[in-house]
Amino acid sequence: MQVVGPFRYLENHAKLKPDSPALVHGDMSMTFAKVHQLACSIGTAMRSTGVKPGQVVLLATGNAMLDYIFMLAAMHEAAVSAIQVGPKYVPEIEADLAFARTPIDGFPFEKTIFIDDDWVVRAEATEPLPAISFANENAVARLLQTSGTTGTPKILEFEIETLADIHEQWMQGSPERLPVKSLPEKTFCIIPFTVFGGSITWGKAFRDGHPYYLATGKTEINLRMIATYDITRIMASPAFISDLFSNPEYSHVLKKIEFVISGGAAMPAALIASIREKSNAIFVNRMGSTEAVSGVAWKEIHEADPEGYVGRPYEGSEIVIFDENLNSLPPETVGRIGVKTPHMRTFYRNNRAATAKHFVNGYFFSGDEGYLTTDGDFYLVGRTDERINAGGSKRDPNELDGLVKNIAGVNDAATFGFDLPNGIRSIAVALVLQNGFSVKSLGDQISDSLRFGGALVLIEVPSIPRNTMGKVQRIDLEKQLTPEAVRLVTMPRL
Repeated sequence: MQVVGPFRYLENHAKLKPDSPALVHGDMSMTFAKVHQLACSIGTAMRSTGVKPGQVVLLATGNAMLDYIFMLAAMHEAAVSAIQVGPKYVPEIEADLAFARTPIDGFPFEKTIFIDDDWVVRAEATEPLPAISFANENAVARLLQTSGTTGTPKILEFEIETLADIHEQWMQGSPERLPVKSLPEKTFCIIPFTVFGGSITWGKAFRDGHPYYLATGKTEINLRMIATYDITRIMASPAFISDLFSNPEYSHVLKKIEFVISGGAAMPAALIASIREKSNAIFVNRMGSTEAVSGVAWKEIHEADPEGYVGRPYEGSEIVIFDENLNSLPPETVGRIGVKTPHMRTFYRNNRAATAKHFVNGYFFSGDEGYLTTDGDFYLVGRTDERINAGGSKRDPNELDGLVKNIAGVNDAATFGFDLPNGIRSIAVALVLQNGFSVKSLGDQISDSLRFGGALVLIEVPSIPRNTMGKVQRIDLEKQLTPEAVRLVTMPRL
């Protein structure tokens, strides 16, 4: 009987192109035949441990390639996979079983199947049983987490077809305005497939039978992959893009890159200028979210772009600016950004409160604020849910970050709010400084730049915590640095 659901793609590719590369990770690669064989054997082993169709399987193997194979093995069993992203289990996943190397914080020990190298070897030797069909052809097969930059990550359900279909849009923007052909077999997404940004490239490769290039955590190895497989298109966060183009040994390889998509955060002007000296590639900034699925807006990047300019909406995407009462606002007026896209999700899994807050009247509200011009250009101003209400003065931390990072001697910076002992909210800045500079030497300049009249605290740190998309983790900063910020405010003045 023919398999119903996404696993049939892997079966077909294994028959039609058994020796073609299906998965590439650093210096290792697997053919479609090998990936299929492993997924069938491990899927059958999963069945023997109690995995049933429709269940949710949590994966934390500690190995990117193994997570990938286990994800396909879950499809073999018509199960839904969720790959552990952060250190703590998100209960809304509501997983039935976990396959993990070590205990998962917050997940029941008795529901965890602990795997090691011997378990994998035994599973590979298992005589595979036929794959099980999903309930329908385009069934939910994966759960993905949101970034969690403003609180606990939320969970969204995805079909493989959806992830594959939007790859073309992400790569091309609006075809009549951006003369770039989509070449998925030459596209390297340096974003983990465990999160949404990396999943769309995986979905396209999996469905259509292209190699999937699984990024590593080492820039030099990623560059070797680009060179070996003649990659010409890159999707990455600004941090990854900066790392790639900072390696002089691979300058000849990077000159062959034709197209770069920056996602997760806008590329700083200084980074764009430095890369222009090393590459003639077309650079595109895209704005979207896991919830919106399809891109919301895009633009080709130029050094002279004004601050906050995001670009034009993708075809088929709608952007409306609302006030607090959900009345639409005229052009040039800042308000809450509501978006509607063809593949937009409509709810968070097992989270009614967040669903009611963010999905309203057919629009998704991310918490961003912005405005549209009379010409239809879209500008991003900040986030309502990240604003710091310090002593009655509401400040956008993204704007403050930019002001501080423009000061000579500052390599990186992130602003966050913290509570004083008297309950009053104040502002602190985490700083990564260049050699020869100190908080003391830059303090007055930073204070003057931010124009904050309250107790501004400056703390030097080795690095700024960011997620895989390059977004600042302000909640983590507040948790980690509040004790030091309070100490600096309350310490006796000499």
